[in-house]
Amino acid sequence: MATSCISALMSDPFSYYPLTDRINDGAVILSADDNHLLVEDNKLRRLYVLVTGLDPFLNIQSAIRYEHYDLIISYDRSVAEYLVKERDDFISEMAEVYVYVYPDKEIIKNIDADIRCLDEKYFDQVFANYQYADADELHSGFAEHTIFGLFDKGELAGFIGMHADGTMGMLEVFKPYRKRGYGYQLEAFLINYLLDQNRLPYCNVEVTNTSSIALQQKLNMQKGGKVQYWIFKKDE
Repeated sequence: MATSCISALMSDPFSYYPLTDRINDGAVILSADDNHLLVEDNKLRRLYVLVTGLDPFLNIQSAIRYEHYDLIISYDRSVAEYLVKERDDFISEMAEVYVYVYPDKEIIKNIDADIRCLDEKYFDQVFANYQYADADELHSGFAEHTIFGLFDKGELAGFIGMHADGTMGMLEVFKPYRKRGYGYQLEAFLINYLLDQNRLPYCNVEVTNTSSIALQQKLNMQKGGKVQYWIFKKDE
């Protein structure tokens, strides 16, 4: 990997942790020099783009197999703006996303809610209440025992789980149970779960999601200094 790319990754390890985590999980470095790094995640059909500007990207984009990706994640806004304008096969808007990381080793105390691992019998309830639900991802989460529910007097009040890319997410508290601190309890539980496995807890949060940002701050999650720009392929 080119020296400048390594320097960029080391200069802000929280921002680039999703990228390095995917490399550690088998994503492939397609090409790299002093001006760019392209990482292909075949498992998740994603492309990660780290460049020093639009011109270096234009110089290497002929090597990009756009048809292979459902999501392109760029760390450069000019590249994201170019893609949403010029690529008809991707949607004409981008999501701006922060990375939050829990850097501490100490578990979060006073997690006393009734939180349990959910199984497939809760699929319909979770699928109906999660805005970004993906059926395949949910089925995998239930099979891998990485979706958890909080119960209030025996009734499911909310849930959280692990995405396929290793991030925490799927956090949802049902309306009748909000304003009780259950979102905090669920995410703190998942942070502790990951710490117990010697994994670094991290999540992606859209820059406009002020309630989630407030929750990350309350949990002492640390925000990376770079914004990720997500560009999704259009549904076929």
